[in-house]
Amino acid sequence: MGGSGSEVIGLEISRIADPDRRAKVERVCFIAKVRVTVDRALELGNMGFRSFDALHIACAERGLMLTTDDKLLRKAIKSESRLKVRIENPVRWLRCLDGHRNHNSRRDQKGRFESFS
Repeated sequence: MGGSGSEVIGLEISRIADPDRRAKVERVCFIAKVRVTVDRALELGNMGFRSFDALHIACAERGLMLTTDDKLLRKAIKSESRLKVRIENPVRWLRCLDGHRNHNSRRDQKGRFESFS
């Protein structure tokens, strides 16, 4: 659960008057989020990602993940269509944001960086 969905759920839970019941619902929601993350990490592991890399990706999957791990970046590019997160090298990503593009890199049609070296 991410984005506005979890904000709405959080608001609904906060409206539960009984503190014991509210605490139980909060625990169930937390367990559900962890379970979804673990399930996705296992799925990513089956795609060939190492355990901790898979967990990092699963936790970041609704946004952007920055890493200097070239092996992980190569694997992410190969698995791009099955990932739910954009994974970039932080230096290249910042250069693009600042408008200082390295002459050895450019963005492809999907907005990912490609290296010519």
